[in-house]
Amino acid sequence: MTFLPFLVLLLLASTTTSATKNWSSFKKLIGSHRGESPHGLLSVKLYLSTFGYLPKSKFNDTFDATFEKALMTYQKNFNLDRSGVLDSTTIEQMIQPRCGYPDVFVQKTTIKGRKLYSYIGKPWPANKVLKYHFNSTGSKIQQNIVKGIFDEAFKRWSSVADLSFQMVSTKDKADIVLQFFSRDHGDGYPFDGQSGVLAHAFAPRDGRAHFDSDEFWAPNCTFLLETTDSFDLLTVAVHEIGHILGLGHSIFQFSVMFPTIASQTRKSTLSIDDKIGIISLYGMKPWFRIQD
Repeated sequence: MTFLPFLVLLLLASTTTSATKNWSSFKKLIGSHRGESPHGLLSVKLYLSTFGYLPKSKFNDTFDATFEKALMTYQKNFNLDRSGVLDSTTIEQMIQPRCGYPDVFVQKTTIKGRKLYSYIGKPWPANKVLKYHFNSTGSKIQQNIVKGIFDEAFKRWSSVADLSFQMVSTKDKADIVLQFFSRDHGDGYPFDGQSGVLAHAFAPRDGRAHFDSDEFWAPNCTFLLETTDSFDLLTVAVHEIGHILGLGHSIFQFSVMFPTIASQTRKSTLSIDDKIGIISLYGMKPWFRIQD
């Protein structure tokens, strides 16, 4: 059965205002704490609900015990001081561009005492060659370049885990479909303009990953370094494919599966956390060694 409940994106009141602008408004709430009712706290509650820390509700601006608990969980997941206060460090983390998949883990796996990665959905069948199709329309990058980027993104996972991928020319033959969309694109989870939510994916065995076509997607490191507010397509593709394969978010900041990514940043090499996570789902390539 397709596993969808945990994919929730921020639904914005305006379709012309980017999420970054909305999230930046959180800065005026720095220092807010339990017992206060600062104007605009409602937006932070919606943010935490979107990414799995609060259940959906009719929110208000009251900084109550429920919100404090959710905030402390967020701070824990991002390795911040669990102050329960909207301090500047917490706000700066919240306004970072990120994946649309929630952070709160349904099932966690502990490695050496640390809860690093999580599983989502139902893994793909063993020994199945996963076929993928992509559509570069909306990416503003030449199709052959997008093809090379996605091919490399899949290789990052198949070089470690016992997985095989094959590109196919038509969507109806594919297990996995990668596409670019802007704003409302018919899946119930509209994008929000530049920055904010960069992409989202559905847990296995749904097979969909969507990228926000309003972003400045970098096809290479030169473009990435020279273009303000650009995002590395390879980095985000590796991350979203991780979700498609069944990995949730990691609390390890250097992991590919960490929820946020700064602009003009490449982080496409799998960390030990990513490697152990994917191997635990699909087994290890015969030639791979875990210390690699």
